[in-house]
Amino acid sequence: MPNLQTLLKDSDSGVLQAIAETWGVSLKSVAQSEAVPTLQNAMLEAPRAEAIYDKLTHAERGALQALLSSKNYQMPEVMFSRMYGDLTKMGAGKIEKDQPHKKPKTATDGLFYRGLLGEIRGTGNTGILNMLYLPEELVGILPFHKTSYDKLEDDTEAFSGEYQDEEEDDTENEIEVVPDAEVANIHAADTSCIDDMTTLLAYLRLNTAAVEGDTFFPIDMERLLPFMVKPDAERVTMLLCMGVSGELIDVREGRAYVRRDGLQRWFGLPRWGQVKLLAQAWLTSVIYQELYHVPDLFPDPQGFDYDPVIARQAIVDFLAKLPPARAWFGIESFIAVIKESDPDFQRPNGDYSAWYIRNARNEYLTGFESWDAVEGNLIEFVLTGPLYWLGLVDIGDDVVRLNAYGRAFVGVEAFPQPADPDDKITIRDDGTAIASRKVPRSDRFTLARIATWVKADLFTYRFEPRSLERAIREQNISAGQIEAFLKKQLDPKPIPSVLLRMITTAQQGPVAQVSLERLIVLRALSEEVMHQLYEEPAFRRYMGARLGTLACVVLPDTAEELRQKLEQQGIRVEWNG
Repeated sequence: MPNLQTLLKDSDSGVLQAIAETWGVSLKSVAQSEAVPTLQNAMLEAPRAEAIYDKLTHAERGALQALLSSKNYQMPEVMFSRMYGDLTKMGAGKIEKDQPHKKPKTATDGLFYRGLLGEIRGTGNTGILNMLYLPEELVGILPFHKTSYDKLEDDTEAFSGEYQDEEEDDTENEIEVVPDAEVANIHAADTSCIDDMTTLLAYLRLNTAAVEGDTFFPIDMERLLPFMVKPDAERVTMLLCMGVSGELIDVREGRAYVRRDGLQRWFGLPRWGQVKLLAQAWLTSVIYQELYHVPDLFPDPQGFDYDPVIARQAIVDFLAKLPPARAWFGIESFIAVIKESDPDFQRPNGDYSAWYIRNARNEYLTGFESWDAVEGNLIEFVLTGPLYWLGLVDIGDDVVRLNAYGRAFVGVEAFPQPADPDDKITIRDDGTAIASRKVPRSDRFTLARIATWVKADLFTYRFEPRSLERAIREQNISAGQIEAFLKKQLDPKPIPSVLLRMITTAQQGPVAQVSLERLIVLRALSEEVMHQLYEEPAFRRYMGARLGTLACVVLPDTAEELRQKLEQQGIRVEWNG
């Protein structure tokens, strides 16, 4: 830990002379080797220290108090300067002319040129940075217990610098509470994220899906969205990340798979337990990074280190302090309180120049003046995006309210534990099956594996020979298991004869069935080119079954798009037929 001796040794002659003059020490007749110990001994005399402290302004005392409450009495310079002004570095000649120890421009200058503030190089989340510190010896000798200013000298000419000490503001920046009657366009939270996660798990049990970054390839996203209760691609992306963070989904070599142990754990939980699992997965996830999903913000993925967990935890901590927890509150006032009380909630080093983020106009958002555009928009996105999607908050026009799950999540109430309903799937004679949200998720998951998906509205499915055959051949579900499942859902009614015939046919398999179809075939001139196409994710998603070493089937309706991508990579394409 840097101390007073370090501060004095690191000070050049001009600064050292200013400190000596402030503390009433003459160095003219002192040998150079004795200058530092002489000045150090004088600064450790309690009467001198108290006299210096008595002459400090309100802002300078506040700055010392901020260091006193910081770890190791240190703070990043960018953070300290934002609160108490920049440090103006001067040489000996400039110090003699401007007298910064007598007429400081900022509170930071006032402390630095009086020997109460040193600087060192330190390591933070954004790399090497300048730190300002209060020497530890001065912590024990400065009279920090003095909080009143009635002993300030009337004659302040020696400290009549260019900056004015601000009047203490006793008013508290409070979060705006909005009466229920004034809230418009209310969107109450629900737990449909649980239903959509079940749909996602069923989809991945039937198909592996291509993943790029933290989201699905467009082709899989397009297939999934129509079957979601809330067909929002951003929401599906978050659910994918929560599935991975919650150990329900694995991603290997660019493809997503269901974890079998994760399925058992998921379906072993009641709905409220599943809400809790996803909310906790979100709070601790390093995979889902909100800053990359805030509308109109475009962070450079190579530009900085970003820890989303720090930001989330800070926002959740603020939500836990809402007065009262059940009330609607204004989003803008919530953001303003965070800006006032903890602006560096996601940047522990307080450095607003290290992150590379552009807006929709391709302008870089740097410096504390961009706080509203970056931090402010992030907070609003967290409130109206993930927290709403997870079923933890209700939202209205410019307002938010924690619901019962949300209040439990932030720790102000016990987690509600309502009993799950136990509806059955409706199965019609024509093979149509309808599952409401009250049907156990495990039952709907099974239904999704043995029937064709029709629509998300009331989760409609249809039994068909091909879906039943897929269940038996690919999902390893026996005909007996399918019949037992249907009997459970239909009891006391019998299974329709048409379904029994379908199951029998599916079990026997296609004995004498053939198919004729038109295909588009991609043919390469060398095995190396074909291998390259299958290895590149940009091409692989268009490729179907291999037809030997030099050819493959191209997926339907994608041939033209594939041709364009190939030509963009300098690969000439010839159409035949």
